[in-house]
Order: sequence, then structure tokens, then C-alpha cells
Amino acid sequence: MKKTSLAIITLAALVAAIALVRAQDMGKLSGMGNMQETNALMVNTNGMSGSMNCYAATGIVESITSDRTKATIHHQAIPGYMMEMTMDFSVKDTNQLKGISPGDQITFQLIQATNEEWIENVNRTGKSAPAMTNSMPPMGGM
Repeated sequence: MKKTSLAIITLAALVAAIALVRAQDMGKLSGMGNMQETNALMVNTNGMSGSMNCYAATGIVESITSDRTKATIHHQAIPGYMMEMTMDFSVKDTNQLKGISPGDQITFQLIQATNEEWIENVNRTGKSAPAMTNSMPPMGGM
């Protein structure tokens, strides 16, 4: 009975934290800082399955596997967790990537559990500018 109650409390805390981050991202909360600047929300729950952390993150999708279980994302620094970099992220619910394609700017939650990490709550916020090239169009008559 105690284990079930602890699991329910842990799950409720995680859901509340995710709702808080989504509300912050949608601008519904004020006076709490800019989540895109700090990415500082972290929820640590210690339940039956060990420790779980949830980090708010932003980035640009570089690629998505055909089975939609992994996405390569160039993400901004996640304070207290990792620096800015490009890496592959697992996606447990492939519906999270519905409507998302390479080049999209996104916000997402990085969930870190004891033995795994994945992303969820993926939201498209824009499209990145096309890459600049150093090539010049051919000049006529030369």
C-alpha cells in the first residue's frame, strides 16, 4: 500500500512539474523568469523506480529516424545538466514527433531516469533559417 501511494505521489509531482513548464512556455505564468533563457526547471522524484529528473530544453531538429523513435537535436545548454550540443534523443511515444520535421525549432522536456533518458512534450515553436552557403551563382560571360 505504501509503495502504491508513493508511486502515485511521484507521478503527480512529475505531471505537475510538466504542466508548470508548459504553462511557462505558453506565457501563462508571469514573474517566474524566462524559461528559454534559464531552462532551470528540474524536478527530482525519489520513488520506487529510483531518481527521475525533468529538464526544460529548446533546440533545432536536425533529423528524425524513419520509425520516429530517435531525434537528432541541436539543443541549447541545459543548466546543471549539459552544455549546448547536438545529440540523439530517444522518443518513447512516437506521437510526440507528429508534425515535427528537420529544421523545426522546438521546446521539449528531457526526462532522465536512473537507467535511461528520453524526450517528451515536444512542441514546434518555429522554423530555423536555411543554412548559408559560401557559393556564389555563376557569373555570365567569364
